[in-house]
Amino acid sequence: MSSTNSRQPLLSIGMPEYNGADYVRIAIDSILLQTFRDFELVISDNASEDETQKICEEYAAKDDRIIYSRVSENLGALPNFNRVWELPSGKYFKWASHDDWISPRYLQKCIEAMGADNGIALAYGQMCRLGGGDNTKVLVHTPKETIHSTSMISRFHDSLWKLKFYPIFGVFRSSVFGDTIGLTNNPGSDRILLAEIAIRGRFSQLPYITLFQRSSQRKSTWLWLQSDNRMTPLANSVRSTRALMQTLSRGSALPLVNKWAMMADLLTWSIYSRVRGTWRQLRRRFHIGWGRGPKLDPSEVEAVAADLIGAEASAG
Repeated sequence: MSSTNSRQPLLSIGMPEYNGADYVRIAIDSILLQTFRDFELVISDNASEDETQKICEEYAAKDDRIIYSRVSENLGALPNFNRVWELPSGKYFKWASHDDWISPRYLQKCIEAMGADNGIALAYGQMCRLGGGDNTKVLVHTPKETIHSTSMISRFHDSLWKLKFYPIFGVFRSSVFGDTIGLTNNPGSDRILLAEIAIRGRFSQLPYITLFQRSSQRKSTWLWLQSDNRMTPLANSVRSTRALMQTLSRGSALPLVNKWAMMADLLTWSIYSRVRGTWRQLRRRFHIGWGRGPKLDPSEVEAVAADLIGAEASAG
């Protein structure tokens, strides 16, 4: 499938869908309300069984920037994420989750940052994480860290040790993204991709603009990337480490000394992350300080979002 529009938009947004009828309207509306308008939204429906198709076709009929495509059989989440990357053709690319939403200037600020500096491969904002349950957990990441160093060794290090997962929903430079192999069939495939992007360019985390992410368990709306994965946690860690090593090998132009330095950093991080993962599992199992994050009554969520959007608007 290709865009039905004769012009090529500056930004392509890919939204992988599966049973997202409860939240997809909010996600699409937040994109249509963006101050930046030169985009296409490509929705790939992964054989949803709810009202997703009806809702998306309704939006596509009203706005020719929305392109809806449906597959007849469920591909799994990972192939569907890669599918929405393969379909569009804009100079910039962004993944959008069907149950998250973005503040009004998110796209504009990311595009402006990348247009002003060709060395930036990925631009993204802060994240407000909204959880489910009786109370709503709110976690706001402010712009403390940017993988902005001119040293690829430093950027690779920061992508492993500092970076959270949510930059994967930022705006990528397509020419850089296209040199990677996308999301791979490995645990932590988002981190593997971000590490490969970090080798090829700098990241810029921008203030105020916000991704609002639902962190409730996605039993009905999300298919685990590794739906056929029956490996042990240790085997999965080895598998992820091997995939990251392959990332380094794909950077054939890297000086050998850089590769060795990054390889040592990777092995250290792999051991640390396995120990940390085991400790997190023990904490969750025995309820050791688990779930003590800041919580709000669900009625306060809209006020939190409004405050963040207001800060973005006043920043200009």
